[in-house]
Amino acid sequence: MYVVLIAAAALSLGTSTRPAECVQTQELSRIPIERLRDMAADADHDAQFELGVRLVYGTGVAADAEAGAQWIQRAADSKNTEAQVVLAMLYAKGRGVPHDDALAAYWMRQAATLGHVNAQGNLGVMYEHGNGIPEDLVDAYNWEFLAASRATIERDRLHWTEVRDILKGRLTPEQREQAERRAREWLASFVQRRQR
Repeated sequence: MYVVLIAAAALSLGTSTRPAECVQTQELSRIPIERLRDMAADADHDAQFELGVRLVYGTGVAADAEAGAQWIQRAADSKNTEAQVVLAMLYAKGRGVPHDDALAAYWMRQAATLGHVNAQGNLGVMYEHGNGIPEDLVDAYNWEFLAASRATIERDRLHWTEVRDILKGRLTPEQREQAERRAREWLASFVQRRQR
């Protein structure tokens, strides 16, 4: 598999380290597991994601990837983009869920469409290599272009710029323009949605 999954890199390595990009749950990471279970059961989507991550990694609780994936799925269903990215990775690796590249691509697309920068780049790589979706270099460049232009963390910006530039040489000028036009249209639509 050629997919570069930054936001869930620790999952791909099988380590117990939490992804650095799971920033929204940093405060939840200090909550005792029993309280977190109660919050997750009460449909707190951030708590569902945090509980799922803890179960997948075995952080402060016995590891149970299947139960963790179920909690992450609940958070992903509520449009939690971090959960969507991690769920995509779980499907890509078959960890806690059956291996399914199509579902990995589906969840990555959900997060990318909602504006998750690393999901956009990862979706681009999935399109570039036909991982779970048909290969489409214009769509690949579109998503990689968005990730490179929207990343606010320097390391991510440099990474997605490099990934985009490698693909750039494989496209005709017309294909690049088409992809960049799609990216500009997506960005304009995204800004409008955020202003509502």
